[in-house]
Amino acid sequence: MTAEADPPAFGDHLIRIKLVVRLLVLSGESPVDKPAMTTILHPEMHSLAAPGIAPARSYENRTQFLEYFPDAVGRGFQVRPDASEIRVLPSGAVWAAGGLCVTTPAGADTTPAWFIYTFREGLIDSLETYLDRDLAEQSLQARIFRPGD
Repeated sequence: MTAEADPPAFGDHLIRIKLVVRLLVLSGESPVDKPAMTTILHPEMHSLAAPGIAPARSYENRTQFLEYFPDAVGRGFQVRPDASEIRVLPSGAVWAAGGLCVTTPAGADTTPAWFIYTFREGLIDSLETYLDRDLAEQSLQARIFRPGD
C-alpha cells in the first residue's frame, strides 16, 4: 500500500481514530451513506480487501470501494465491521482489530478481522483488511520498518 504521506502532528491521533471509527460505522449501515463516506476518503485512496469478502470482484481504489456496497447488497450480502482495539502507530497509520459480520441469504457468520489505515491530506488514504492476524502483522511490520515511514 502507500507509504504514510502525512506524519502526524499533535492532535492528529484523535482525528485519525475518529476517521477510522466513522468509516467503520458508515460501512456497517444499510444503506451505506456513500456521500458521507466520500468526505473521509482521499480521492486517490487504495484498498486491499480480504479475499472472500468481496462478492463480485476486487475493489482497489476509492471509486471501486464505494461501488462495493451496492454490489454487495445486489448480491444479498452485507458486511458489517466491528473493532475492539484501535491504536495509532508511530508512523501515524492506524491498526484496528475486531471482526466482520457477513450476512448472506444463507445466514450470518462472524469472523475475526484486522485493518490497517494510512492517511494523506487529513483523509483515509488506504485501507488493508485481513482475515489472518499473521498476514496483518506482517504488513504492520513492513510498515514499521519501511524507510521514510
